[in-house]
Amino acid sequence: MSDLDEIAQIAKGLAFGIPGGGRSLELADAIERRGGRFHTVRFEGSAALMAGAVGRLTGAPGVAVSIKGPGLANMVAGLATCAFEDLPVLAVTEAFDQGDQRAHKRIDQDLLTRAVVKARCGFEDQGVAAEAAALAVRERPGPVLIELAKTGDRMVVPDVASSKRDDASVLRRVEASRRPVVIAGAAVARRGWKSLIDDVKVPVFTTASAKGTVDEALPYAAGVYTGVGRALAPEVPTLAEADLVIGLGLRSHEVLATKFPVPAINIDDLDAADGFTFAAIGSESCAADVLALLKGRPGWGDDIVSASKERMRRSLLSGSFLPGHVFEQTARKWPRARLVLDTGFFCTIGEHIWNVAAADLYLSSGQGRSMGASLPLSIGASLLKRGEPTILAIGDGGIGMFAAELTLAVAERLPLLVLLMRDGTYASVRDRAVALGLTQKPLTVTEPDWAATATALGLQAWRIKDESELSAALDGWQPQTGPALIEAVFDPEPYRTMTNDLRA
Repeated sequence: MSDLDEIAQIAKGLAFGIPGGGRSLELADAIERRGGRFHTVRFEGSAALMAGAVGRLTGAPGVAVSIKGPGLANMVAGLATCAFEDLPVLAVTEAFDQGDQRAHKRIDQDLLTRAVVKARCGFEDQGVAAEAAALAVRERPGPVLIELAKTGDRMVVPDVASSKRDDASVLRRVEASRRPVVIAGAAVARRGWKSLIDDVKVPVFTTASAKGTVDEALPYAAGVYTGVGRALAPEVPTLAEADLVIGLGLRSHEVLATKFPVPAINIDDLDAADGFTFAAIGSESCAADVLALLKGRPGWGDDIVSASKERMRRSLLSGSFLPGHVFEQTARKWPRARLVLDTGFFCTIGEHIWNVAAADLYLSSGQGRSMGASLPLSIGASLLKRGEPTILAIGDGGIGMFAAELTLAVAERLPLLVLLMRDGTYASVRDRAVALGLTQKPLTVTEPDWAATATALGLQAWRIKDESELSAALDGWQPQTGPALIEAVFDPEPYRTMTNDLRA
């Protein structure tokens, strides 16, 4: 097998990028010779994000391809998001062979990518791609860069050795607790612990990145934990009654605050909990024992979870037409659709009000809050999982960044519905400007009529302002016909304050 065929095999029939005339084009050819598809994107950063979606949904790294120099520089923005979100990616770029002194398109690619990839290597011999793929999925998952040249650079695998674990202390604390609460991190899905959690009869939260790790329709599923919840957030009344927090792969980069009102323990082989104060940390080998202890005892907290979720839901659906109404109606219409969230106030609403049954039915930029990244993520997910609808929720600020990639969705007739949440501003930043009396002029978003723009690109499109128009638009979309956009227009003032009682 040639070196390029090795990468083509890892790609499993799906790769993204903009090839040049050298080895990147040969790689695209190798992928297609194996019966796969190389999807040419409009911007290399999109390729990394689409590959990241594939990595997240399959557990194997997606493949993104670029030319050297400026092509790789464009890809860095997407690689940064993949690094933030723990998405395994093989970033494959052209490069100069060792000793080649040409300056055209030359840049220090090691220095350029050092902050956003786990490792970098040249393509010296066979086995490099397999080693890179294994490193990409190792905790924490993320991008690994392969340069298609004999650069003389070998892969340096980072040391992830963990400090000593105390399983006995963890188990004693679980046995002694009477009102424990579980908070699951995104590593839980990668560890296959979901089946162990679903029957636990104590309140179970997830981080935003781990949404769907627990079936959120279950009575003890308490929703998303952020650490900065306010009165309407289920985390507030639930933790007020708890006597122990049990973290499962709980990592500091997945939450907004790292303090608990009660003692906390964590189970994780990786040292990634900076900022937390845990009374004990157990190894992953004791997770099954901890969850077995929780299953074998009387339950508590389902009444608190149920009451707090219903109170939150009623509040978010009262008053003016707002994103809560859009999420509620869309979830009722497409209960098994995959939800992809961008960032903004509407994202906070979606995290809390849309129930997700499984981790592969949800994608977001929950850690980096990378505005606009959700559009390529949703396209990558749709290309991989064509048999079910994908629902993308995105706002004024995010839609324009990668809008050209919608042409790929049209060409492939993807079952993708874009919910564009519009209030005409960068609302979360504008809320701070209002509070501090600062200028709001840079926070006004001047946009085209996106429904008309989407129609020109080949999508079905509707512009709606109330629930009845939303209902008609949802009824008008048939996923098998290809992508569509619903532009939902909101009053900016209630939009600005809609999360005030939900999250700080």
